[in-house]
Amino acid sequence: MNGTLHFVADDGVNGSKVWRSDGATIEMVPAGPGLPTGEYYFQPRALTSVNSSLFFLAEGARGLGVWTIDSTRQARETFCNGNTSCHGSLSQLTGVNETLYFVLSYDPGHILCKLDNDGAMCFKVITPPPQSWSTPAPSELTNAAGTLFFAADDGVSGRELWCSDGTNTARRWSSTSHPKCLLRPDRTHGANGTLFFAADDGLHGNELFVARNRSLSSIGATAVAPIK
Repeated sequence: MNGTLHFVADDGVNGSKVWRSDGATIEMVPAGPGLPTGEYYFQPRALTSVNSSLFFLAEGARGLGVWTIDSTRQARETFCNGNTSCHGSLSQLTGVNETLYFVLSYDPGHILCKLDNDGAMCFKVITPPPQSWSTPAPSELTNAAGTLFFAADDGVSGRELWCSDGTNTARRWSSTSHPKCLLRPDRTHGANGTLFFAADDGLHGNELFVARNRSLSSIGATAVAPIK
């Protein structure tokens, strides 16, 4: 990221931490100043680049949280589920444009969340389920052409392909050429503005599909066809 390699390692003294190297030097990323007394991080994982920022999951004084490396080149916590009413697990860190998306799972549901990098990280929940997404948790979070795609179950129609264009809402993904909903999507992968995924169209069983946007700003203009 920005010419710097970030990685997780244990030097035998400080425990597992995030480290960085510019090719000439290697140094550990410390917890930043201004944190509560005794604040620290350990067991970092899921390093995720979002534009010019790096985010990762780590354990802290209040439990598992989302951390970032700020302008001081030190680590600080941007979200901690210990500060919410639902204490659960965090997963699926995914960057789309300047936004970090992740899944907060708890009993009995799952919340798809995002952190907007607007100068002061703003935590928001992606709807439309009135409370939470059904089990299994939203997964396959993928950036394709600046749009977030994911597989999720709203508790009504089963597991389908959904998308969000950066707003605080999500909708079922559909296309003009293939209006029927695609069931049980998985193995999503975005490449050069194209989304590849496996799904069941209800007629031919599980197949590999490719979705190409005619307009990157309009999901409704997307063409989809099974790859033969």
